[in-house]
Amino acid sequence: PPVSFATACRKLIMNLRHTLRLAPATGLVLLAVPSASHGGEVEALSIAPAGVRVIRPYRELAYSAADIESVRRLAEGGVNRELGTQVVTAAAGWLAFDEPRLLGLIPGPDEVFATGFAGDPKTDQAWPRWGRERDVCSLDRPGTVRSPYTGDLYGLQKPGEEYYDPGTGWVRPSDGKRFYFKGIWNAYMDRQLHDAIDHLALAYLLTGEPALAQRALLILDRLATLRARRP
Repeated sequence: PPVSFATACRKLIMNLRHTLRLAPATGLVLLAVPSASHGGEVEALSIAPAGVRVIRPYRELAYSAADIESVRRLAEGGVNRELGTQVVTAAAGWLAFDEPRLLGLIPGPDEVFATGFAGDPKTDQAWPRWGRERDVCSLDRPGTVRSPYTGDLYGLQKPGEEYYDPGTGWVRPSDGKRFYFKGIWNAYMDRQLHDAIDHLALAYLLTGEPALAQRALLILDRLATLRARRP
């Protein structure tokens, strides 16, 4: 059965707390925060106390203003406040992108999305799915994928150069196998943007800062134009 918005947020914060507890032992990263170099300065954001910058849902079909206030109270102190601050920090990183650069990261309509199943074009070893691990993709290297085995970058090549991917993949001459470098980046970016929307939405709930909601809506609007093609 569906759960209330407040219950869902409590569960999220509990999961974040569990992840934070595991982080020192496992090396897990709690939240991916885009670096400040991606855009302009962002005014400091903070969790709003109860009754300040109140958010009133238009219909209250899924949750109410009271639900939001209860989530803010949950994040008022202790470990929950630390976790709430990390959510806000992650969202602020996405707010720091200037709009043209952010829109430039979003895949265009009808672009190919790929998991990386084909693996490495030189060693044939498997790559992490969606480019999400081992530094295959990074927001600091837009449009490129990095081999976790050789360190080679793909996606920078120009027409006529070996490994050039026009968006439909590069075909290895020796056996006709196709490698979708652009498709891996597109799939990675799609997931990054969905994570960004989650961070922005929860940060808006916690802070009441309208710019966070506006940035989430901008990303949602652009993602809605995608008609992903799989290889």
